[in-house]
Amino acid sequence: IKQSKYFNLDLANFTIFLTSVSLLKSPLTKYTFVLFFDNSFFGFSASNLFQSTFNTPISGSPYSNIEYRNYFGTGGYKFQIINNDWQLEPSFLIRKMQYQPNITDLNARLIFLEKTWASLSYRSSGSAIFGFGFTKGNMHLSYSYDHTFVGEIMNYNYGTHEIGITFRIETMSTQRHIGFWQ
Repeated sequence: IKQSKYFNLDLANFTIFLTSVSLLKSPLTKYTFVLFFDNSFFGFSASNLFQSTFNTPISGSPYSNIEYRNYFGTGGYKFQIINNDWQLEPSFLIRKMQYQPNITDLNARLIFLEKTWASLSYRSSGSAIFGFGFTKGNMHLSYSYDHTFVGEIMNYNYGTHEIGITFRIETMSTQRHIGFWQ
């Protein structure tokens, strides 16, 4: 069972979105803080803040079931270009898992008439990502391809395909929120 708390504060030019999710039977916790402005967003998230084991380790396994802390930082800005029909949105995502090196994603998304987009991304762990998507009514369809260029896995992996289908359900909260679907 999850216990979630959401907080939305809409001001004249930006929205603050806060969430906290806790599992009632476990001290695993996730906190998210995101600022949405008219043309930009910035956020921070942390999960597994109270580390614990979630299950008994498998007998003989060299790995434990400890949930390590994860930290995420993100931000981006949307530039109006070419008669305001086109927008360019550079963004970044920094991920840090406890005892692991940082992984940074640098992204660029080109948006046409706020309904169709294409993107390119570079991940510091040696991956390149291409994606595209479009919106039709309350449905959003997207596709992305992720290919790794470094490490032993590249000899056995020919890339990862992802298909996304999202439905927007109208509520009072989604009608007030300015950054997520725009």
